[in-house]
Amino acid sequence: MPYSPDHKKGTRQRIVKAAAHVFNKRGFSEATIEEIMTAAGLTHGGFYRHFHSKDELYAEAVRNFLHPDVREPWQKPRPELCDPNVQFGRYVVDAYLSREHLDDLDGSCPLIGLFGNDDRAPSPEQVNEHEAALKKHGKSYEFYRYDGAGHGIFYYHRPLYRVEQALDGWNKVFAFFGKHLAK
Repeated sequence: MPYSPDHKKGTRQRIVKAAAHVFNKRGFSEATIEEIMTAAGLTHGGFYRHFHSKDELYAEAVRNFLHPDVREPWQKPRPELCDPNVQFGRYVVDAYLSREHLDDLDGSCPLIGLFGNDDRAPSPEQVNEHEAALKKHGKSYEFYRYDGAGHGIFYYHRPLYRVEQALDGWNKVFAFFGKHLAK
């Protein structure tokens, strides 16, 4: 009996979802087609019925992450975003620390935060709360704080700009990218 018309589409989606998890965990260069297909519960040979190359699969996995038809529960829009009294940063942290996202170990990613200790939003106390929650849930993160700096230390065209802290911050960001993205 032949497969239903939706079978190939469903199998392809299984491969893309498995690939996203494997790429996220091991990086593009370390992930193998065999490992991805095993994670999808399929054999290596079936890969080429759906994709011409690992590059093509990677491109689709990235596209699917950026524009998924079905979002992970923690990625779904929330009505509180329309509330002008809810800070967007608070929404991001709440989504990042939601039960659904905490349970999605393969779908989570490291986080970097650069904060001025004179900032009011987030205040040092709020940064402490965020950091405590990240530690409690075993999340991978790096926070850096700067004395004598408030919000907007990177805005070179504004009075809030702090040259020394901004240069150090950029060095931290590039080191973070090198550590987590350069595989």
